[in-house]
Amino acid sequence: MGDFNNVSAMIRALKEGGNLAALTGGDPHNLHSGRTGAWKAKIKYYAKQINSSHQRSLFIFSKNNWIRKRANAVIDWNPFEYMVLLTIIANCIVLALEEHLPHDDKTTLARSLEKTEIYFIGIFCFEAALKIIALGFVLHEGSYLRSLWNVMDFVVVVTGLATISIKKDSSFDLRTLRAVRVLRPLKLVSGIPSLQVVLKSILKAMAPLFQIALLVLFAIIIFAIIGLELYSGVFHTTCFYANRTAPDNDSEDLMYKGDDHLSTTCGIPGEPIWGWLNIKHGVFTCNIPNESLVCREYWIGPNKGITSFDNIGFAMLTVFQCITMEGWTQILYWTNDAVGTLFNWLYFVPLIILGSFFMLNLVLGVLSGEFAKERERVENRRAFLKIRRQQQIEREYNNYIEWINRAEDVILNEERTTEQERRAIHEARKYAQLKKSRHNRTGKQHSVDDDEEDIDNAFNRGRGADIERPDRPRTFMRRWHIQQRVIKSKIRILVKTQAFYWTVIVLVFLNTACVAVEHDRQKQFLTDFLYIAEFIFLGLFVFEMLFKMYGLGVNRYFASSFNIFDFVVIFGSIFEVIWTHFNPEESFGVSVLRSLRLLRIFKVTRHWASLRNLVVSLLSSMRSIVSLLFLLFLFILIFALLGMQLFGGEFSFEDGTPLQNFNKFATALITVFQILTGEDWNEIMYNGIISQDTNRANGIGMIYSLYFIILVLFGNYTLLNVFLAIAVDNLANAHELTKDEEEEQAAEEEKRERETKDVESMFKLGSATSDAVTTTTATPTPVPNVKTKKPEQDTLMPRNNLQQTTKNDYVEHAVKTAFDIQPSSQYHSSSLKANSDFLDRQLFEKADLDYIPGLDYDLGPVYLPTSLDKLPGLDESAAAAKARAYEEARKKAEAAAAEADAKRKEQASRVVKPIIPHSSMFIFSSTNPIRRFCHFIVTLRYFELLIMIVICLSSISLAAEDPVHENSSRNRILNYLDYAFTGVFTVELLLKIVDLGVILHEGAYCRDVWNLLDALVVICALVAFGFTENGAGKNLNTIKSLRVLRVLRPLKTINRVPKLKAVFDCVITSLSNVLTILIVYMLFQFIFAVIAVQLFKGKFYRCSDLSKVTPEECQFTNGNQTQGEDIADNGGLKAAFYVSRLIRLKIKLVITCKQI
Repeated sequence: MGDFNNVSAMIRALKEGGNLAALTGGDPHNLHSGRTGAWKAKIKYYAKQINSSHQRSLFIFSKNNWIRKRANAVIDWNPFEYMVLLTIIANCIVLALEEHLPHDDKTTLARSLEKTEIYFIGIFCFEAALKIIALGFVLHEGSYLRSLWNVMDFVVVVTGLATISIKKDSSFDLRTLRAVRVLRPLKLVSGIPSLQVVLKSILKAMAPLFQIALLVLFAIIIFAIIGLELYSGVFHTTCFYANRTAPDNDSEDLMYKGDDHLSTTCGIPGEPIWGWLNIKHGVFTCNIPNESLVCREYWIGPNKGITSFDNIGFAMLTVFQCITMEGWTQILYWTNDAVGTLFNWLYFVPLIILGSFFMLNLVLGVLSGEFAKERERVENRRAFLKIRRQQQIEREYNNYIEWINRAEDVILNEERTTEQERRAIHEARKYAQLKKSRHNRTGKQHSVDDDEEDIDNAFNRGRGADIERPDRPRTFMRRWHIQQRVIKSKIRILVKTQAFYWTVIVLVFLNTACVAVEHDRQKQFLTDFLYIAEFIFLGLFVFEMLFKMYGLGVNRYFASSFNIFDFVVIFGSIFEVIWTHFNPEESFGVSVLRSLRLLRIFKVTRHWASLRNLVVSLLSSMRSIVSLLFLLFLFILIFALLGMQLFGGEFSFEDGTPLQNFNKFATALITVFQILTGEDWNEIMYNGIISQDTNRANGIGMIYSLYFIILVLFGNYTLLNVFLAIAVDNLANAHELTKDEEEEQAAEEEKRERETKDVESMFKLGSATSDAVTTTTATPTPVPNVKTKKPEQDTLMPRNNLQQTTKNDYVEHAVKTAFDIQPSSQYHSSSLKANSDFLDRQLFEKADLDYIPGLDYDLGPVYLPTSLDKLPGLDESAAAAKARAYEEARKKAEAAAAEADAKRKEQASRVVKPIIPHSSMFIFSSTNPIRRFCHFIVTLRYFELLIMIVICLSSISLAAEDPVHENSSRNRILNYLDYAFTGVFTVELLLKIVDLGVILHEGAYCRDVWNLLDALVVICALVAFGFTENGAGKNLNTIKSLRVLRVLRPLKTINRVPKLKAVFDCVITSLSNVLTILIVYMLFQFIFAVIAVQLFKGKFYRCSDLSKVTPEECQFTNGNQTQGEDIADNGGLKAAFYVSRLIRLKIKLVITCKQI
């Protein structure tokens, strides 16, 4: 054993770069002794043993063992992997079929399903055993437990075996072990590569997300500690009946419950708050008419004491609920009732702003950044593959064209060419042209309709290239065939016209209008009209479909995705008509899908760049969205099954089982999805905690709150934010596409304008400098004619057309001063002149002279130097150094000029703006002393500061008004202040009108939108004051509405604060970008609203008499006043509610006629 350790140490030392001499006592001569051969043999033997031990599985099965080989073959066999996935799906179905009842009672089906658990465990054990034998257990690299997915499988198998071994009558709670079974669906991720890509992208964001989680946890702890200091124990006071007695003071019978059957907190009079502060403004004192109530501190608290700040655990849970913005207002109202309304907002408002608006939204920023990086990586890879594919297609295309040309030449040169061979040549031409047209669009975004048009153009070009052939006698079938081709050609042209397109769009709009006007309890004539219109529109759309099929051909018709969608919708509508004919009471609502045909209007996006780019970006991300949807469904499935294992049959309370429970799989899915959306998730958490621990003092039920917290964090704030990240990434991509197109178009126009000016200036430059260049020893190089440009000649063009400005003069003077250029000799000056001209032109970009708009004449040759070695007086190295020095001097001069311009602009901004050189109101000229005085006052720096102070004071006075007691003394004082504020704003209005004028000239008062807002507020306030003083309009709602416009005064600050105005302008600019998204959103909202009306109209009624089940029974009760009249009235209200929301495009899919 000692020899083995020595040899192992030697092997490790050799691997680490050591030597054998250091391991043999430090004497290198020992290696040459007689024992050298023995040492080498031992090294080889033990090295072989170590390597073989690493390759052995479980220290038993070597790499060449036939059992291990068979195990490797099985796990690498694709049907085996599919069998495991099918087993997981079957196990999920078994778990979903379970139904949990209270008190651990089980149905017959549940008992039968429990017997299948042993078979699933056996299959998973067999799979784990095969993988352990094939891969090894854990010691070496690539073994079974070195993979995260295998670790999860191993845990599932071990816990499954543990649940079987533990007896059912034992005191151990098996729910925790059985809950591990829900991890089995995660194996589906390991079997689907696309899901692994999405999951890996999310896992890459875990590091920054973990940092954000620590930041959020830190904020939660801070606010929990503050809440613990401020509100500890304040949620235990409520109103009790003073004249009732009960054995227990905290009995529910002693507590007062309001109309909502819920107790609330109250403030005990006389007791100080927070020890040192005894201000209880706004507390609830239990003063309720006709009730004898007293506020006592015997209540366990809201939600069975879960919502409180009694300890750090409850405080952190309450703070977390607040930052999710679900139910936080109720907690605020409870604190207001208990301690008053004076200072509570100082705690809750920063909590919501920092915790919810800021910190939790950082998750979206991180996910959006990660997806942007992933998209960039995928796009780079896709561009590389596209180039390779383009090169391959180019080679194949060239070979194919060469073969066709040779075959065509051979066939056409023959004297006896048959008609069949001629047709073969034409078909080959058409196919080659079609392939070329499709190849030319590589890398560009085209719709399917563009492909359709390209195909038609290719076929038309093929038909136009007919070869003359001798006239042959036309048979009847041949004439019929020619006539059919002519008709198809005309129909094809017709269906592609704008008139036909917009005719179909109008029909779609009319059909949608007919579907939208349908409502509950509509008149019979409307029902008959809509029934007939249904068949008319269906017939028109069927005719359109067949018309296009005949004209375009079946293959080209189904080449368009819009046409495929039309076919599916029309076929579904025909099926629905047939189905409703035999079953009038049932409808699938397929006819409503015709509204989706409005999506055809997106074909117009080829003329609307921003909307087109948005649609293209959304369509390009569908693959990621589909993978993410499946991952989200898997997440919901796992948590639904986990909730069934933890809370199945537990949501059984005295007042019944709530709608949100985990007793059945379908209900659990809806409950988990509701929690993911964040809607009322805290109430479900309360029920979950109470179901596990009715006594809050034990705190065992609080452990189960982790289920809901993890579900909200990973579901709502991670997975659902991935959708937002994809949407943000797509919007950024769409904006980039639109911006690139606009910049490209602007650059193209600028380029053409510059080319025209550059060529003209170069013509002048060539004629002016030809003498100076010719006097040198340089050999001139003629620039060819503009219209016959050769690519091998590098012609240098100026950019700025010899236009001189003050800045350019300054730069040129600075450069000449830096170079100390003096005309000492004719040779030297001409040499420097040539060098300067050449270096100037080196700074200019090349011009594309293939096409210059506006020029149709020959500019002639222009002589320019083409290389540095042809310049006189300079060798190549000296010229390069001279060029670098010249460029550095130019950059320094330009920087100095830019700095001087900035200083000049800053000084100009401090100068008082001059009076507008126009007459103000045809009275005050620019030299009028009154106008000059008004201009002096308006341009004072302190004038704007005074107006800002008045605006702030006016806003405070508006907030301090008492809307309940209009005639209170406070309101009268504030009314006098309002007179003063209005007077100040009126003076400001008059001063600016006198200074700027009204509207006629540029820069007048009414030419600015903000000035119009100021004038509107002032005029409305003056009109309201006038009517109020006369006593004629004190109670008029119109006058009150005019006074309401005073709330617009704070908007005056936007124009006076530059940074605030920049933010406001940014918001206004973003509204134009939101327009395209708003169009898509409103369209889908309208479609789903119409579908909801057709599916749920008349379904949301209920009878006041709970003993009645059917609507017919409910309509004939209560004697003279029938319930049917009540339903009719409420139905009318519901219909009016629906129509008004439909017009406003704010439709709710769930509408009720009575509040339940």
